[in-house]
Amino acid sequence: MLASALLSGAGCSPVLAQQVAALDEIVVAAERLTLLGSATTASEGVVADQELQLAPEYRPGQTLETVPGLIVTLHSGEGKANQFLLRGYNLDHGTDLDTTVDGMPVNEPTHAHGQGYTDLNFLMPELADEITYTKGPYYASVGDFGAVGSVRVSYRDTIADQVSLTAGTLGFQRVFSAGSEALGDGRLLAAGEVQHYDGPFVTPDDARKENLVLRYSDGNARDGYSVTGMYYHQLWTNTTDIPLRAISEGLAPDRFGTLDPSDGGRAQRASLAANYQATAGTGQLRASAFFIYNELHLFNDFTHFLVDPVHGDQEDQFENRRAIGGAVSYALPLQLGSVRNDVSLGGLMRYDDLGVGRFASEDQNPLPPQPDLPSYSNDDQVYLYSGAVYLQADTQWTPTLRTVLGLRDDYQHGTDVDYLAALHELAGYTNGGTAAQSLVQPKGSLIYAASDSLELYLAAGRGFHSADLRESTRTKAWTWGCPTRRCSRARRDRKRAFAPPSTGDSRSRLLCTICGSKPRRSLIRMSGRTRPDRRAVATGTRSMSPTRSTRRSSSTPATPVITRASRIHLMMAPAILAITSPMRPSPPVRWPCT
Repeated sequence: MLASALLSGAGCSPVLAQQVAALDEIVVAAERLTLLGSATTASEGVVADQELQLAPEYRPGQTLETVPGLIVTLHSGEGKANQFLLRGYNLDHGTDLDTTVDGMPVNEPTHAHGQGYTDLNFLMPELADEITYTKGPYYASVGDFGAVGSVRVSYRDTIADQVSLTAGTLGFQRVFSAGSEALGDGRLLAAGEVQHYDGPFVTPDDARKENLVLRYSDGNARDGYSVTGMYYHQLWTNTTDIPLRAISEGLAPDRFGTLDPSDGGRAQRASLAANYQATAGTGQLRASAFFIYNELHLFNDFTHFLVDPVHGDQEDQFENRRAIGGAVSYALPLQLGSVRNDVSLGGLMRYDDLGVGRFASEDQNPLPPQPDLPSYSNDDQVYLYSGAVYLQADTQWTPTLRTVLGLRDDYQHGTDVDYLAALHELAGYTNGGTAAQSLVQPKGSLIYAASDSLELYLAAGRGFHSADLRESTRTKAWTWGCPTRRCSRARRDRKRAFAPPSTGDSRSRLLCTICGSKPRRSLIRMSGRTRPDRRAVATGTRSMSPTRSTRRSSSTPATPVITRASRIHLMMAPAILAITSPMRPSPPVRWPCT
């Protein structure tokens, strides 16, 4: 409107005409429009480098907020992984948001704090070159943790030499330095940052973070390679949620106060990633490999003095992880008569070797396990393998009609060694054992091109997120008896329990202590599990709320390795009309006697 007004008056005033000529050119990029004719659904897109560089951000996770509809927040201090929300789903710390950076998976299965934990504090926003994203379970290349969405962050190969110093309110200081230069046939990039932040809390976060990146690359996006090394370290104090009555009774000054100023954490991460891409015949070959070392200690006091009125309820959630893996894919155009096809196939694998657990602590000092609270302490060694293969065909049947059909098969196998098995047997269970499962996931989209700038999509697919292996291998003395009609005594005495057989084999099926029969474990999704709501407990009530977490509960039944989710969407681009079948809690699990 302003430009139009200036132009309309240009004939009367030479000065205005000169002002019009002096206006800077503004370039508006709409990267999603370039996906017309190749997108699987309307829920995928690209965030270009221009947008990333203009986005203001002081947390690495905010880089992901350039994805439309994705909310990235946090709780309990700067050092913890972000909290993600997308399409009305609370994705916790990344349970249903598959995230990769420079080809490396960031989600961590069987984690000390939460399944799929996604800590992006090692990411330096200035190095992000492009983000591609998907929403929904419709993509054959997306597997574990990607049922609701996925995000792929690419790193740049070159960067202008620079040093920046930033200072802000609430004790924020940051020093960032980066540069690149030619080396041999390729390019060497180096970057580093040091950051400190206190936050608004009475007990300052005092978050101290260091990051280093060294990257060597050669070639381009179609023919080339890159090798990237990263190191990250952080120490911090965190303030968690407190009950309202703690403020009203003067135990905390306000909502920024704390009941345990020793809560905090420390994290360390080192990684090496390699990416390779090449033109192979008429197709495109891509391969990647990675090694990740990750160490974490989280000290949280969620229930204050509910469990231990003497030492408090602080716990040390810890893990020491080594992960290695890789992926390979090949995309090939095929012409079958007059029908054009773009076929892509790929596979990936990952192996995690980790020590993971939880100990009671006081002022970040571990306390010995208590026999009267056996489920409060865990110390496990986990060996977890996951692999997948997929095939997808994009077929152009007519100039306006296109289909994308895909099939994916994920397989996971894990073994848990419970170092505290003797303690846990006091409560009638152990975490130790082996579990394995595979899941076939069909995907499909029907696309109609209404015009050169409008496509209509109908998509359906199955997705999943894996479960913590310790829940899948756990044997448990169930407190609900034998819930079958054939066991009338169980109906009369619901306090009786399932117990492990006397053989001591942790992998044996449990026995009903009432009728002596064996329950048959179902592989259906188990949900609707409950534990005391932290907020309710903190205020002295005992209301129950569904949750995925089972940190303080030993009454959770064994969980299948894979949790399924299916949705159907009807979409229109660029506008989107979504008819969603939400994931509802499964009915209570039945354990029919054999």
